[in-house]
Amino acid sequence: MAGIINSNRQAQQAPPQAQPEEKVVGNDTPEQQDAPSSDMQAGYERLMEAFSLAVYSEGQAESIVQALNTEKPEEMIASLTINILAELDGKSGGKIPSELLIEAAQEGAEMIAELGEKAGLYQFDEAMEARTYQALISQAIERGIIDRAEIEELMASMSEEEMRAAVQQQQQFAGGV
Repeated sequence: MAGIINSNRQAQQAPPQAQPEEKVVGNDTPEQQDAPSSDMQAGYERLMEAFSLAVYSEGQAESIVQALNTEKPEEMIASLTINILAELDGKSGGKIPSELLIEAAQEGAEMIAELGEKAGLYQFDEAMEARTYQALISQAIERGIIDRAEIEELMASMSEEEMRAAVQQQQQFAGGV
């Protein structure tokens, strides 16, 4: 599971700001064009550090575990993740790019899910992970954190084979075909 953080992890120092590199426009390789910018990566790292502090600050982890002790923990994982990201975005004045929020939602949900798993509340298996991500997407759209156009853009970037595999996996987890 990507993004797993130890529950006793101490907050790390913020990474130093990357110095902008001089580069010639148009000489990027395809890999460089697809790679996140150093500013975006630094922003993501700062966002995840703030998320981690929100989860693991004094007393918060215990409160989160109590909240996860419910019949539908995947809904609670999604809700807690969205609430923390919305609070962090609000503190930034709404300046966090939606693509960073989307990426942080996945890692943040896994961080929160790990707390419940370590507490013995559930096993965060693939099926639960899929239901959690469905709840995350639904709640993020409802709260205006992401919009349908962004989801459609993501889906359009997937190959037909990737799309079929994703649909098949969702049907399997939902108890369908």
